[in-house]
Amino acid sequence: MPRKMAIFCDETGTHNCAYFGWGSIWCPLDRVDALERAVDRICRAEGCRRELKWSMSHALAARQRALRWFFETPWVCFQSLWVKKSKMRIFRGRSSAALAYRKLLCTMLTTCMERFDALPGGPRDFEVVVDQVGETTRTLTRREFRILTAAAKKRGETRRNPVADFRRVDSRSTRGIQLADLLAGAIRAGWEGRPGGAKRKVYRTVARHLGWKDLRATTAPNLKFNIWLHWDSIDASPHLKTRRPKLRVGRGDPQRLFDRLGRA
Repeated sequence: MPRKMAIFCDETGTHNCAYFGWGSIWCPLDRVDALERAVDRICRAEGCRRELKWSMSHALAARQRALRWFFETPWVCFQSLWVKKSKMRIFRGRSSAALAYRKLLCTMLTTCMERFDALPGGPRDFEVVVDQVGETTRTLTRREFRILTAAAKKRGETRRNPVADFRRVDSRSTRGIQLADLLAGAIRAGWEGRPGGAKRKVYRTVARHLGWKDLRATTAPNLKFNIWLHWDSIDASPHLKTRRPKLRVGRGDPQRLFDRLGRA
């Protein structure tokens, strides 16, 4: 993997849900255009003119093909962080839910950045792109950028700033965010009750590519597909067991790319 990476983030579970999560797509910065073109081609071929979203009821073929492309492509990774809202202390204080969501985003990003930094070819710089939801202003986005960079500096041994940029954008124009939405939506749906209709087929597509029968699980830290449940929520989630992804398409495993860097 190159030293510069892009991260596309999307949230799920803000309304009337037991679990809240951040899903994120990680890829080399110089491959972002390739990601956009690949998903655009899939959507054109399947006649899908709208963005790909978990919540949508149409464009089943486009969503399934986009997910297959993700699992077949070794330079694209998925990382996620989840909490059970009733047990997470951050939701029981005086802080607003929006602030809690931002703190969790910061936790996911800084932790995963540190892991990617430690892989062969590091250290790395990261450009973060987050779905623009709610009342997003330039002032608020700049504040989020400052908080993230400060937190990232504290975690790293060298105290360097790995965050090159932080932006809020409309998900309709960003395929990376749409992929994060699809994967995160499938996970949450599996945790809160198996989905029906077309969503069930999308859900099964994700599970099959992981070598699982369902998505009612977490993972140990994993490069291709990471499901991290915050420690505050583990005891309250006995139905979720830790599993190892058994990727159906071996060539899509990014670990091989890093192993080559380590041998170089």
